Amino acid sequence: MLYKSIKINVSFEKNFLKPIIAAIIMALIANTAYLKLCQMISNKISCIIAIVLGILVYFVLIIKLKIFNEKEIMMFPYGEKLHHFLAKFKIA
Repeated sequence: MLYKSIKINVSFEKNFLKPIIAAIIMALIANTAYLKLCQMISNKISCIIAIVLGILVYFVLIIKLKIFNEKEIMMFPYGEKLHHFLAKFKIA
């Protein structure tokens, strides 16, 4: 019903599949990092590092999997700076 009302094309791959893939990869990397770091440093610090690593991994995966296009990135807060940063390091 909503589709008929607003006539928007919802891509299953872009809106569901790619974010799920990014989340699974992020979770695996963060969990592995946490388990490896727990052997070397305290649990609290390991958890914080794993969370930060997970955030960074998810962000890069969202860009690499092209979940957001250039126009959508520009709509983010500080989108122009973010786009410039991504272009500088050839992430997007």
